Amino acid sequence: MPNTIWNVPIYEEFFRAVRDVNARLPPERQLRVLLGDPPIDWQTIRTHGEAVEWIGQRHHVIDVIEQEVLPRNRRALMIYGDGHLSRSAKWAGASSATPTLVNRLEQQGVHTFSIWTNVTAQMELMQRDIASWPVPSLTLLRDTRLGRLNFKYFAGLETEPPTTMEEQYDAVLYLGPVSSITWSELTASLCSDAGYTTMRLARMALATPGGAAGGDTDEFKKRCARFSGR
Repeated sequence: MPNTIWNVPIYEEFFRAVRDVNARLPPERQLRVLLGDPPIDWQTIRTHGEAVEWIGQRHHVIDVIEQEVLPRNRRALMIYGDGHLSRSAKWAGASSATPTLVNRLEQQGVHTFSIWTNVTAQMELMQRDIASWPVPSLTLLRDTRLGRLNFKYFAGLETEPPTTMEEQYDAVLYLGPVSSITWSELTASLCSDAGYTTMRLARMALATPGGAAGGDTDEFKKRCARFSGR
């Protein structure tokens, strides 16, 4: 992706954690990490259209699963944005539904178990005893109060037709109240690296019609500005 999402420290920490776990496991039990986004060669991208064509190939992860997971009769933990893992992508006002990753897999008969991990929903307001749950907690949704709630209370958007949470996901991961959530941020070393900032701004410009500033570009500059003068 052209934006900074994969450059925050939490993702490097994830790979280091997998490496540490694998160091204690025999080869046949070690975790294997597969990259799901398309392998963009940014050196060959010259126009906005070329960038969009590559970025739009988010279905590449399905090809990876079909080639590297299913033939080996293995399980995969997919780490993607919650919207990719829902079962209905027909939002109110949209002209048509867009198949999600879960839709594509289930249409092929692949069994999926989808977990909602969004941390912006104030779940304690939906069910009072949630405030006393251990952190983290994973709860099944089928035939529960949370599961029967309209999905819009979690996503902030209405589906068309309206759907319940249990129609969209199998479980919810609770990470604590919204006020307790912290976010992984870009580091001072990255923001002070002229080569990195030049590369990142150039890629974001290619991904924006006309190379216009705004959106991701402004947010990137704002985040790095926090380190100015330190």
